[in-house]
Amino acid sequence: MFIYQKIYNILKTSTPTQGELAEMIYGYDDGDNQGLRHTIRQHLKLIRRRYNVQIIADQFGRYRMSIPHYTYQDQQIEIAGKIGRPRHYVSAA
Repeated sequence: MFIYQKIYNILKTSTPTQGELAEMIYGYDDGDNQGLRHTIRQHLKLIRRRYNVQIIADQFGRYRMSIPHYTYQDQQIEIAGKIGRPRHYVSAA
C-alpha cells in the first residue's frame, strides 16, 4: 500500500499531528528538519489533489480532513490564489 493511502485512511478516522503521522507511518519522528515531516506534507499535497479533499490544521497542529462544500468555477484546486475566485455551492441532487 502506498504511503499516501495509509495517511488518507488515518485522516478518515482521526486528527493526528505531523509528528504522530510520522510515528504511525515510519515508526519514529525525526522533527522538522526537511526529513519525515516534510515528506508527510508532500503526501498531504498529493492527497488533496488525488481525492479532492480539504485538509487543514487547527490551532493545535492537528490535521482535519473534509470534503469541500464549494466547487470552483475555474476548476483550480491549488491553494494559491483561492481568494476572490468565483464559486458556487454544490447542490445535492
